[in-house]
Amino acid sequence: MKTSTKNARKASTKKAATKQAQVAAPASTARKAAAATKAAPVVQQFSGLGYVGRIEGTKLTITMDLAITAGPSDSGKSEVIAKSDRFVELPGQDVTTWLNLMVCRKAVK
Repeated sequence: MKTSTKNARKASTKKAATKQAQVAAPASTARKAAAATKAAPVVQQFSGLGYVGRIEGTKLTITMDLAITAGPSDSGKSEVIAKSDRFVELPGQDVTTWLNLMVCRKAVK
């Protein structure tokens, strides 16, 4: 009888622990999801002649294909790869940029 009483107590303790874990799991899962959502940076994109910009959190990434040219510069001395033609306000930021990427025509030949 003593053994069956111990087994019954162990079983009821395990059931109670399992039930508590099941109740606690959704709350911890919700907290993890909220933390992941909070930590995910906002991504914004913009583009211009020969470039694509991406703002992720506080990082600005500008991507340009160096194999593609947009034609000769106004003076004709260099080949334009990418340019913005003006100051560009970055989306969601109090920052502007002016972008010009050119290759000397001597290097192109």
